Amino acid sequence: MKYKFAVFVSLTILFSSGSALAQGFFQGSGFPKTATATGQTELIGPILVNMVQGSAAADTLVINVSPLQITNANAADISVSAGGLTVGAATIDADNSLVKIPVLAGGAGTAFIRIEGIRVAISGASINSFSAKLSWQGSLNIFTSGTTVPVIDAVQSGLRAEAAGNRVTVFNGQVYGSGPAIRVTEGYASAFSNSSQFGQTTPTRVRIRVTDVPDNLQLIFPASVKANESAATLNTLAGVAVPLPTPDGKAEVTYAFSKAGDSNETTESFDIQFTVQVLGPVADIQPTIEVTLAPIGGVTSSTDIPRYSEDEIVVQEGSSRIISKVLYWTGIKASPQNQVHLTNPSSRAANLTIDALNAAGQAVTGAGITNPVKLSLSANQSVLNTVSGFFGTTRDIATIRIQSTNPNLLAAAVVSGSGISESVPLLSRAISSAFFPVVNEGAQLQLMNPNSSTVTGTLTLRGEDSRVVASTPLTLAPLASTTIGVGNVFNSSLSGYISGVFSNPIIAFESFGQDKPNLVAIQPPAAANALFIPFVVSVSGLQTDVNLINLSDQTVTLKGQLFTGNSPQPAATAEITMAPGEQLAGSVQRVFTQAPSTGYIRLEVPQILKGFIAYYPTIAGLARIRSSQGGSTILPLSAYTLADAFVLGLGVAPTELQGFAFVNPTASGVTVRVQALNANGSVAGTASITLTAGEVATRLASELFGTALPAQPVIRVTSTAPIAITAISGSSTLDQFRALPVLR
Repeated sequence: MKYKFAVFVSLTILFSSGSALAQGFFQGSGFPKTATATGQTELIGPILVNMVQGSAAADTLVINVSPLQITNANAADISVSAGGLTVGAATIDADNSLVKIPVLAGGAGTAFIRIEGIRVAISGASINSFSAKLSWQGSLNIFTSGTTVPVIDAVQSGLRAEAAGNRVTVFNGQVYGSGPAIRVTEGYASAFSNSSQFGQTTPTRVRIRVTDVPDNLQLIFPASVKANESAATLNTLAGVAVPLPTPDGKAEVTYAFSKAGDSNETTESFDIQFTVQVLGPVADIQPTIEVTLAPIGGVTSSTDIPRYSEDEIVVQEGSSRIISKVLYWTGIKASPQNQVHLTNPSSRAANLTIDALNAAGQAVTGAGITNPVKLSLSANQSVLNTVSGFFGTTRDIATIRIQSTNPNLLAAAVVSGSGISESVPLLSRAISSAFFPVVNEGAQLQLMNPNSSTVTGTLTLRGEDSRVVASTPLTLAPLASTTIGVGNVFNSSLSGYISGVFSNPIIAFESFGQDKPNLVAIQPPAAANALFIPFVVSVSGLQTDVNLINLSDQTVTLKGQLFTGNSPQPAATAEITMAPGEQLAGSVQRVFTQAPSTGYIRLEVPQILKGFIAYYPTIAGLARIRSSQGGSTILPLSAYTLADAFVLGLGVAPTELQGFAFVNPTASGVTVRVQALNANGSVAGTASITLTAGEVATRLASELFGTALPAQPVIRVTSTAPIAITAISGSSTLDQFRALPVLR
């Protein structure tokens, strides 16, 4: 009983206003405000501390804003006002995110302390609201309520930007788009500021960056723009109109905000209308326009107040953002070594997004997996990497998709190991009808649906005489892929080919060969007046086979011409008559009764007249070079010779044979220049060859360049007239070798 009475007496003394022990009782409250999501120096709302009873003891008020970082340049920029109390200057404990304010003893029940101007970094904090914590450092005063007070009630974007007029477009050397404008809008009322309070050193700025501007084109931005809702303005820093690019090559213009009397209560927008000036011929490059708040800076990397982390809003997507080419490789198996060789042969960068998809069309995920991969290839730069080097180790990848902002990007897949050595181009053109030329030797079809909707179709096995043997339906979900074993699905030992018809275009590859499979990219066949088998060989145990399919509904007689490379005149000719849908598969000797040690075949295609429309029937096909040691590779039927071409997927010297065949199908001499390019686009080696009319020249890489070549370079071949090019890499024993993609 005595103990309870003693406690009662102690509490009575403690809470008695007349006690000799000075102690103040306080309540905290906050007045939260909106903060900008990218802000590094955002003002939190004012904090009010009211004394509700007693008399304050000398102590230090502590405001804790952790885990946010305090970014005031000086503690003196924090405003502390008091009524009925005497307070000292605020100090900042940046390491612990504390603001401390000394309070002297005294005061009465109506005393208060108001704190404004604390700045914090919001960017990267991942918050939607925030409350500060209040306490007394020495615990000599007491908070009866309000130890946690709201100071930020919303985190929003401080800027919105959009195109307000016609976009600027360059097409066929002409510039289109009248009255282009950019509308920039505050993300919320008072997001923009040009106050001098609380240490602010500069007005809020809006930076506009214009890239992908073709030569001889200028975008001229006005000196000043008035708000649509008030008298506030945006003004260029120099106070004059700014052409972009500027004479010194800069591609940015920055506007500073100047507020009006009602700006704090108004969400203001500005239409920045710029003009376009053409100074000369303009290339078909589309400008990219991006807008961000400025000044740009980190938590401690700048003294500007305010400052923001960079957060570009794309107002107009241009050539560096617009996907202008998509490449695919499907049917990827985990057991061999899979490499992708990329090159950008153009004068501007290619921004790439490289996706790995599983057979169901879903993005491959998992521990250690990076997907998608973002990559930028500078002008003339190339990169060679394994699939696991791009994405990480996984066995789930069935398809690789490469989205490029540059239509000139070239890519090849190189597959080696487990009895296979092949290289094929990645495909950019999907096809609604496909023809697969081999149905035996363990043939497999690799099919992928690149569309956003389901694809249905029918695969039909046909004999060499085009008669239907069997059919099977196919359904592929969006982005899904499948591998079809021809023998398992059709259960037929007949030779022939497979035709496929699909509701939407698909990506298709084929592999065949029991022990050392070949790989073929199925591409749209050409309708042309002449086709080439660019290289045939019959020496040292090598044999060349041809595989042709007449895809037209007309009987066609092809004129085959076999050139040995020693004369512009053919060494042998043959007429090849093929019924509609018929296939011819056999050795070169079967067609011409002879085969040169090296040479090429030209197939002249007759023009067909249907009514008043003349056209060339479509012929599909390939050639296959085989060695008695068991190696083989595929050469696609070529419809177009090239005067500028790139060879990807070259082998690694000196462990692999690297050879080239250059065919001049013209009636006059041609000069050929061959360059080996480093990954950075610089020239590692150069060679020149002169070809007489009809000549075939074969060279090893070591003959052209010597032995000082970088590993797996890109080979560029230019000539004074279009030629046919074949590149082969493989073992010197020819038990494995592969033809390399020749691309443009």
